[in-house]
Amino acid sequence: MNNGNDELKERILEAAGKLISKYGISKTTMNDIARACGKGKSTLYHYYGSKEEIALEVINREVVKLFSKMRSAIASTDDPKEQLRVYVLTRVKLLKEVADFYESFREDYFREFGFVEKIRKRYDDEEKRIITGILKAGIDKGAFTMENPEDVANAFVIALKGFEYKWATDIKQRDIFRHVNSLMDVFFKGIEKR
Repeated sequence: MNNGNDELKERILEAAGKLISKYGISKTTMNDIARACGKGKSTLYHYYGSKEEIALEVINREVVKLFSKMRSAIASTDDPKEQLRVYVLTRVKLLKEVADFYESFREDYFREFGFVEKIRKRYDDEEKRIITGILKAGIDKGAFTMENPEDVANAFVIALKGFEYKWATDIKQRDIFRHVNSLMDVFFKGIEKR
């Protein structure tokens, strides 16, 4: 692919991102995206098979940025307990920022739940790998004790997903730290070495 094609794809994704952030996935059309980037609808279909494909690409880019920020946050400490706490806190704060930026997030979360779940499934494994790594490091350092860190990581991800919508849409930024600490206290009491 040449630079011109890359630049055009970038323009398409930027235009789509702005529209999706304002109107949501369901209310954004291929015509809207084409108009916003100054191209015909047929040009969009040359690069993308559907609006959903464009939306997936826009969201994938955001998720890659989120994971990068979460990894940086984890790297700020060597303490496995603190790494888990920082991971969850960073994850929740970033999700809240995304929800606040995408005006339609609250509405789309349930209306587009199947689409949201499709995206989530792509990143669940990555999230489980990160948490499993933290748990294994904690076992090696004598901070945690557990039989199967992979199962615990899976349960942890499921628990986080259960709180996602509430944290992203209902909680004020200043209360997030308190909520995360409460969750982590409950979690650590079950795996802390005594």
